Amino acid sequence: MYSNFFSPEVIVSKGIKEVMVYTKPNNSTTQYKEAKYAFNNKGYVIAATFYYAGIPNSMQVFKRTKTNKIYQQIQYDLDSLERKIPYHTPEITSLKYDAKNRLIKLQKGSFNRERTTNSKSDYTLFKYDNKDRIVSIENFYYNYNGSLQKSIANYIYNDSLSTVIKESFRNGKLSTTGEAKLNSRGTIIYFKLYKVSLKEVALEQHFIYNSLNQLIEQKSKNYQEGGSECLEGQTYTDKFQYNDNTLIASILHTFQENSCEMTFEYNK
Repeated sequence: MYSNFFSPEVIVSKGIKEVMVYTKPNNSTTQYKEAKYAFNNKGYVIAATFYYAGIPNSMQVFKRTKTNKIYQQIQYDLDSLERKIPYHTPEITSLKYDAKNRLIKLQKGSFNRERTTNSKSDYTLFKYDNKDRIVSIENFYYNYNGSLQKSIANYIYNDSLSTVIKESFRNGKLSTTGEAKLNSRGTIIYFKLYKVSLKEVALEQHFIYNSLNQLIEQKSKNYQEGGSECLEGQTYTDKFQYNDNTLIASILHTFQENSCEMTFEYNK
């Protein structure tokens, strides 16, 4: 969830071995564990533990190649003592890369966890153009009656590389359309999701960065009913602060009169 905020170079240079994430809701004096991350000697995440209201819930273990690409992810359910539950089958996700180190296939266990990475597993295929930009993501998954379903997202870039259109199809039918604006560094600064075609807005997001291209604010407005804490027509905001311009220190999430602050503790 937060691993994108951890630069391997910074983690190594500061000798960090573990990061604890705490959450404190609605100006409460009580903070709860939300997540814990462990790193290898190259500064990459190799394990992430997640908590629900401070109680251990699940753990993800990442197996990496010699170049630190993840080739397998294993998710375990945990008991209240943070031990793996032996009678719960772990969910395994395998990742495959091409000769240019681009992710081309992701295959994982199904929703019922009875399958791992065999021929009947759900999987995703990634395709790129000659500029190494993602142009399509195809998802293949099995529903409750065992039949294979397919969804696909196509990415269309304009000539200036400042706009990306995302069209999502489910079983051949257009389901959603998204439009993203990028800054000169290729980082997203604006995203709008439409319910079907480029007509009715479902979600709108704005992203603000500092001079180091670090995300400092994300504002989202929801236009559809249900499926989010943010009710139809309402806005929620995330504000990000950093230590010494290198490590994420806190994230303040606000929605109407509600707030929740995530803080990060770095251990050596």
